[in-house]
Amino acid sequence: MAADPNPILELRGEDVLWRRMESEIVILDGQSWEYLALNTSAGLLWERLQLGATRSELIQLLVETYDVPAETATGDVDAFIESLRAKDLLAR
Repeated sequence: MAADPNPILELRGEDVLWRRMESEIVILDGQSWEYLALNTSAGLLWERLQLGATRSELIQLLVETYDVPAETATGDVDAFIESLRAKDLLAR
């Protein structure tokens, strides 16, 4: 059986604390004790991932919210997902 080409992505729920603070989201990873701050667009993606979302849904969210070309949104979403994976913030 082939892997789903557009799986639902979710954030790791354990040991991750976050809050919206004005125009950004601040995150504390309780495993690494790393502090992160997300800008408005990354914060939008973060909040959507709380519910679970596919890569395509995240791209569409940026296109609709910020009226950017799909190519730009795709690059931004891919970079964001890769950053979350590198910091082990996505559920497995």
